[in-house]
Amino acid sequence: MKTEFKFKVGQRVAERPRIKQNLCSTPEAYELYNKCSEQRYGVVVGLLTKKNSRGQNRKFVQVKWDNRMQPSEHEQMRICAVASLNDEVKSLFLGHD
Repeated sequence: MKTEFKFKVGQRVAERPRIKQNLCSTPEAYELYNKCSEQRYGVVVGLLTKKNSRGQNRKFVQVKWDNRMQPSEHEQMRICAVASLNDEVKSLFLGHD
């Protein structure tokens, strides 16, 4: 049975929230860390399937982030729809339902 992609081309998405640990020792490194760890939003521009080292098919989406010129590839489990971002944040910090 073949499963479908979670997203469609043109759909607005966000990077799925995750708990990040800051181990910076200088103010400059802390500033760079904060700049690189902002929530990203973008649009799906492509869908593709790749095989991992065990030969399993994995689904990837190409996302054109709002602040980037080139799209980047991400496994679809690392991306969520913008409409469900608040629910994702709540489940991350408050535990699952």
